[in-house]
Amino acid sequence: MACFITPLVVGVVTSVLPKIWRKAEELKLRMLSCLLLGGSALLMIEHA
Repeated sequence: MACFITPLVVGVVTSVLPKIWRKAEELKLRMLSCLLLGGSALLMIEHA
């Protein structure tokens, strides 16, 4: 269960971080966030 909860939490944090911290926009976290959330979704489907 932790195999998809951990990337899901990190994906949510990387999605929210640019909205809170202005300098985070320079880090290009959008792609990382998409990969983490997509991977978590696939793991949830696989484990269902």
